[in-house]
Amino acid sequence: MQFWKRICILLVLLFCPMVARAKIVFLSTPTPFGTDRAIYVMNDDGSNKTLVYDGKPRMWNTRWTPTGQFFFESQNTLYRINPDGTGLEQLAVLNNGKWDYLAFSPDGKKVVFDWEERIDGKAVWSVRVLDIGTGKIRKIADINYASADWSPDGRHIVYSTTLGLNDGTGGNSLWVMNADGRKAREIVSPPPPGGVNTARWEPRWSPDSQQIVYSQVDFVWEEQAPNVIAFIRKGFYIVICDRNGKTIRRLDVPKNLRAVGFAWMNGGKSILFSGREKVLNKRQPRGPDGELVHQPLNIYKYHLRTDEMVQITKHPGDDNEVDWISDDVLSVTPQGKKKVTWGELKKLSHRTSSDNQ
Repeated sequence: MQFWKRICILLVLLFCPMVARAKIVFLSTPTPFGTDRAIYVMNDDGSNKTLVYDGKPRMWNTRWTPTGQFFFESQNTLYRINPDGTGLEQLAVLNNGKWDYLAFSPDGKKVVFDWEERIDGKAVWSVRVLDIGTGKIRKIADINYASADWSPDGRHIVYSTTLGLNDGTGGNSLWVMNADGRKAREIVSPPPPGGVNTARWEPRWSPDSQQIVYSQVDFVWEEQAPNVIAFIRKGFYIVICDRNGKTIRRLDVPKNLRAVGFAWMNGGKSILFSGREKVLNKRQPRGPDGELVHQPLNIYKYHLRTDEMVQITKHPGDDNEVDWISDDVLSVTPQGKKKVTWGELKKLSHRTSSDNQ
């Protein structure tokens, strides 16, 4: 009888998905204004915070791959790594210009990015796509954007335009173009110049490719002294619009909380983001040495059905570049497609806990 019980248990472990709860990846800087970053993972409730990798300086753009690995960028180089910190792989190096604002295709095979190069002494911007498998890069549009995201259905790229210094435009806008760079169209326009300006940043598609969440900042340019123009923040908002730019709702978050780095969770039921408190209606405070006073950047989860906002992390440094992945990607499969399971990863949690961060 004991023999058959063991056989049944073994079959369950091999053929039934494992319940996985640790699904958030993020970059963490332990000290205020620190430059060293490390990749961590944790459960949806912030528990079981586990160090994955801290071997590269100035890491950015951490994203899950569709197969349960991570992408990240450091010093003009794109990397991929397993969620237990093994298998670090260099995917691409771009040294002939400046690249920024990476966004990955839903299949994880391509990367779209903003590219700046110097031509005849002038800065020229374009949008390019890297094929990770072949290493080939192609230009798809002559655009200078500030942040972008590739729709989960693979058909469109949403992006925000750059924001000029007191350029009289009233702010910046959101655009959507086809994945091949064609048919770009403005979906959210800046307000008329002369009043309160509005900036929109970091748009992120919903899982069904029908909605977009983005950060909105209302601000004014204020002359503080001759030739000194200050960026004065009037309020921060998290906005959800449809794919045509029509506002669906504005989330109920504190007006002084600057939200960055969005990720949709649980099939679009919640939104994950990092937030930092900011001073409104005046210049940001500075210390005795003239440096800006640091405000921690922590991770929050917002439940769209209940409007409940929960703070997940809390420490003096910064937690940002968040992303989330679903259970069905992280579960164990009978084909053994996943080299690393979250059951194995949680065994590593004794190395680093949230108590010593």
